[in-house]
Amino acid sequence: MHPTSIRRAVSHNAVVLSLCVASIATLSAVARADEPPSTAPLRPRLFGSRGQLVLDDLVAYRDGGSPGILGVSHSRSSFGDSSGNVTSFVVDSYSFDASADYFLLPRFSIGGRAGYAWSRTEVHVAGSTPTSADYASRSLTVVPRVGLAVPLSEEVTLYPRVGIGYRHFERESGGAVGGVSAQLSTGWLGAVEMPFVFRPGRSFFFRLGPELSFKWSPSGDSSLAAGDSSSRGVRFGGTAAFGLLLF
Repeated sequence: MHPTSIRRAVSHNAVVLSLCVASIATLSAVARADEPPSTAPLRPRLFGSRGQLVLDDLVAYRDGGSPGILGVSHSRSSFGDSSGNVTSFVVDSYSFDASADYFLLPRFSIGGRAGYAWSRTEVHVAGSTPTSADYASRSLTVVPRVGLAVPLSEEVTLYPRVGIGYRHFERESGGAVGGVSAQLSTGWLGAVEMPFVFRPGRSFFFRLGPELSFKWSPSGDSSLAAGDSSSRGVRFGGTAAFGLLLF
């Protein structure tokens, strides 16, 4: 074959090969553009991210405190003595205790607890001198607080909180047992919590940790005393609770 013909054949084949490569590249780009976006799940934000709302103590066990957002109880008991007297007690109680926090800044939250509780106790003594009495009590508690979230991992966060607020307590009684007619007290209530937050999912969490609380009533009006009285108390306990995290 003549050299000129050979050069023309090679040039023609090179052009055809270039067109094929360009066509394949174009088709690949179009195919990638038509592919749906990745459906990989988004990683949830860490506990304590800005804008999160924490609804706490939806279900809770607190040593010496509220059982959660709602509490209802009814109990009956009785005992006898050597004189043949039998004393029986009937106790009914209801409570509402809401707890919420909002992360105004990353890791820093503001919030509080607000609760109302009511209880009634009936006492009956059966014996040589039957007597009866009933007691009713009401309390209102409002405790603002601040918190700081310290992430230890994606699932575990240390969440210390400090709060101080107001407590109002009333108690009324009637009958021959006890002899108390009325009692009213107001004072301060505070708490320091150091819980660990375990977050197994995006919206639910479990909280567990110690709690130190105190109450102080500078004055109270009671028929048991000639004048005003004051009371103080400190309690160390623990809390285990389930909560909801909203974004």
